[in-house]
Amino acid sequence: MKITDKENAYLKVAWENDRPIPATTKGKQSSWNFMPNEERVRTLKLNPIMISGALNGYAMQDYLKAKRDEHRREVLAKANAFIKQQRAKHNLTD
Repeated sequence: MKITDKENAYLKVAWENDRPIPATTKGKQSSWNFMPNEERVRTLKLNPIMISGALNGYAMQDYLKAKRDEHRREVLAKANAFIKQQRAKHNLTD
């Protein structure tokens, strides 16, 4: 199998523990697991909104719960009005 010039430009050989291994030069990232930045970790601990975002806060949860309860009340009121209307209609025909 012959390696073309284009493939040769893409593939490079690196040495690890006295053995040749293929090393790519384009479009690859290191698989090294870097240590977290201490300043960033401290900032995230002090400002949890940076992780969860503004919409995941307790205030937004309370707002959504109130809107859901309001919608439920409206639906139940419409259902009760419909039931009363049907009962009134049924009583008139008897």
